[in-house]
Amino acid sequence: MSRGPWSPRERAAAIGIDRLNDVELLAILIGTGVVGTDVAELAQQLEKRVGGIRALSRYEIAELLEFPGLGLAKATRLAAAVELGRRVCERRWEKGEPFTSSRRVFDHCHLRLRDERRERFLALYLDVRNRLVGEAEISTGSLVASVVHPREVFRPALSLSAASFVCVHNHPSGDPRWSPEDIAITQRLFDVGCLLGIELIDHIIVGDGAYTSFVDEGLPPFDAGRRPGGRIDCAVEGGFGGWSPRGEGNEQVFDTPGAS
Repeated sequence: MSRGPWSPRERAAAIGIDRLNDVELLAILIGTGVVGTDVAELAQQLEKRVGGIRALSRYEIAELLEFPGLGLAKATRLAAAVELGRRVCERRWEKGEPFTSSRRVFDHCHLRLRDERRERFLALYLDVRNRLVGEAEISTGSLVASVVHPREVFRPALSLSAASFVCVHNHPSGDPRWSPEDIAITQRLFDVGCLLGIELIDHIIVGDGAYTSFVDEGLPPFDAGRRPGGRIDCAVEGGFGGWSPRGEGNEQVFDTPGAS
């Protein structure tokens, strides 16, 4: 007596989970269908409605619950799978590890920001050797912008005794090019940092697989007022830390005073 088609779970066990298509993987996560709709059809409907599995990363659990056939258990499993995948792929720097290039900041943040439908603004706080001592989400904005208040940026910096910080935010459009508003908030945070002795050493804009570094591109406030040694004219002891543009490996963490 012949048996019917294998379920996605049986196919995964028999031929390897890497051989399954996106809908079959979704079906495994969803687990069961609902009255009138089997799990395979439910998975196919979900994949079509969200616009592909990558788009799932843009949905909160509450939003997934709005899809017909998804209860709390199913929605939570889907969200957990997306988050696990993100954590496996993303290279996050741990406390005590130095950031020595804009690329490393991008690697630390981009997977959690690139598919966001709203603009998120983060601050990474560093010690005198550019080692991560903490981070904070400063704001979550609308579809086009976030509102950033300097007090929200510097409150964690003071409590962490940070020597410097890096700002990171995403553009929901996927285009990492800067806007006049990005320039304005960067200049404001830089100026306040100079007064407080907590240096802003870069601002990274995250797009879809790409980024803009204010330091790498020589954007304001990192474009003028440099001292003869190539250092920003800032009141911070030691001046502009900076890093090798888009470099990797054993970059020099700080400029040497008076270096050419």
